[in-house]
Amino acid sequence: MAIFRDLAASGIQFVAHDLTNRSERRAPYDLLLLDLRGDIKYTTYFLTAERLARLVSDFFITRWYLGREWLRVAILRETAWRSLSLPTSDDEQEIATLEEVAGILPQAAAFVIDSLTLTALGYEQWKQRVLVRQAAREE
Repeated sequence: MAIFRDLAASGIQFVAHDLTNRSERRAPYDLLLLDLRGDIKYTTYFLTAERLARLVSDFFITRWYLGREWLRVAILRETAWRSLSLPTSDDEQEIATLEEVAGILPQAAAFVIDSLTLTALGYEQWKQRVLVRQAAREE
């Protein structure tokens, strides 16, 4: 609920599942925005090849442990990253191992699990990209 409230307060347009409805609560994703399916996860426990293979979401909002604090992050599949890429020359991801991602966040860091490339970036940076894309769609 905190994520949904924050997205709404930030002006992001999305459609959330009704968490009071049992069937919607058990749906394979939690929200839709920009034609992308999103899932909210409490931690990064799902970042294994076996678990990722069962998930259908295009992006995940979660927390990443950085030393002594938790940072809210978005983890994007390649389709979601391409959808949110900004038309600037400095819109690049740093390639990293999973262990190196924490040292790059909140900047974009691409990493591979099995054969799946994912990009992690700070939640605030992700929200800014979503707002830019939503504004462009309205024009």
